[in-house]
Amino acid sequence: MDPNNNQVLYSGGYIYTTTYLMSVSKSTDAGATWTRDTLETTVYSTCTALRIDPSNSNLVYAGGYTGFYKSTDAGNNWVKSSTGLTGTVNDIAIDPNNSSILYAGSSSGAFKSTNGGTNWSSTGLTGVTSLAIDVTTSTTIYAGTSSGVYYSTNGGSNWTLMNTGLFNTNISSLGVNHNNYLFTGTDGASMYRWSLAVGMQENSKNIVPMNISCQPNPTKGNLSINYTLGRDQNACLSIYDIQGRQVVELISTYQTAGDHSVIWRGTDNKGYPVPAGVYFCKLITDDVKAIEKIIMIK
Repeated sequence: MDPNNNQVLYSGGYIYTTTYLMSVSKSTDAGATWTRDTLETTVYSTCTALRIDPSNSNLVYAGGYTGFYKSTDAGNNWVKSSTGLTGTVNDIAIDPNNSSILYAGSSSGAFKSTNGGTNWSSTGLTGVTSLAIDVTTSTTIYAGTSSGVYYSTNGGSNWTLMNTGLFNTNISSLGVNHNNYLFTGTDGASMYRWSLAVGMQENSKNIVPMNISCQPNPTKGNLSINYTLGRDQNACLSIYDIQGRQVVELISTYQTAGDHSVIWRGTDNKGYPVPAGVYFCKLITDDVKAIEKIIMIK
């Protein structure tokens, strides 16, 4: 749907003649009637991704088996624009603050264009099925792949895996409720959500990997949480439930460098025992942020 006119709809797919040919259909009367344009006339192709520039409805992008296509006149004419891009395009994302910056998720990886799709460069990954951009911090990008969900805080220059809590890592879709949740759908499994307030970077602070050990896990209580600080710094250790709500804050203090151990006795901030289920132990220091999943059993 055109974000500036809800009467204008686009649908991507194919038309079959002697082979499958990529096509895009358009309606200007909320779906009452449609016109179709064939983007490829001879080569087997299908359309698997469509995106309309929210700042300019004349810019429409289509992707599929044979690459990436661009229209500058609201779908009346199309030009193939796949220089540097390989694989089947499964999703397209547009930087909300700079519409010249585009991302394409393809079977070959995550690709980026800084000139409206004229040229593309690979940012890594493979088997990208879906993309999502944080509208408040447009350099923060999420990519769903056949091996899980990745995020980048620098426009795709680096990617970090974020699969905690996913029981199926074959991702089919992504969506962002900005500043609240990242939603993901998995192939043949379930829908999951990740609390952005809990699980992700909220500012531009440098995040580096850190191991946090929770034993025993699963636990019935008296969980030992162990971690090592490389220098003296502030540390905050909390437990969150699967909805992203803080259950209890275990520490919030300045700690010296070295090994540390904290016991969680399976209670909330009021001292009441928590029910069985999935919880997350989150450690934030001046240098790092780390999360570990906990299974509470009774």
